Amino acid sequence: MSIINLKTKEVENIDANKSPLGIKFHGIYNKIIVSNWYDDTITIIDQEKKDKKTIKVGKSPAGIDIHPKTGQIVVANRDSNTVTIIEDLNKKIINTIKVQKSPFGVFFSSDGKKIYVSNVQSNSISVIDFKLRKIIKNFKVKEWPYQVSIFPENNELFVSNQRDDSISILNLQTYQLKNEISNVCGYPEGLNINKKLNLIIIACWFDNEVVILNLRNKKVIKKIEVCEGPRSFGKFVID
Repeated sequence: MSIINLKTKEVENIDANKSPLGIKFHGIYNKIIVSNWYDDTITIIDQEKKDKKTIKVGKSPAGIDIHPKTGQIVVANRDSNTVTIIEDLNKKIINTIKVQKSPFGVFFSSDGKKIYVSNVQSNSISVIDFKLRKIIKNFKVKEWPYQVSIFPENNELFVSNQRDDSISILNLQTYQLKNEISNVCGYPEGLNINKKLNLIIIACWFDNEVVILNLRNKKVIKKIEVCEGPRSFGKFVID
């Protein structure tokens, strides 16, 4: 894992475990959390003390997120079809929730009450009630959903459907399809929003471009050509 100082452009490399994929900074514990695809673990890195420890989770952990208020960690285990919730980094108390096939991304709602899970091979999103620790809804989207981004001010949930070349927009209260952006680009994968600038940003793996949409009217503002095979995951846009 590389840490880049944006002022000095210096790069610090830190060992995680095999095939680090998801990454998140834990502000409450002041640590870096990394999911390791081939080790079935997450690595907890203390950058200041220069030490790390690992916690065993399910098979092929991918997406990770952190509760915005209390700091619990949630991990999507793609090849176990489960989500792991780590309650305490010291006691290692773990809950496991069965979801649908091939969960890849996990995303807390802004209030921390719900977890949204993108199930790639089920073409679905699971909604987990965090307090009850159980699924309250599974709903279908298009083929191979990867990334979810939430716009609570407009009650909208955005989902990138990789193999359908589309973005699904759902009502956050009813989970009914509200809108759909078809043929947005080839294999849209990374998806994030910037509310301040009123933008939706999409990394398009097969079209070698980043597509920028207007958050309000969903119209294309610009397509930016980039290098081959752009991919992004999690919260990759700076507010």
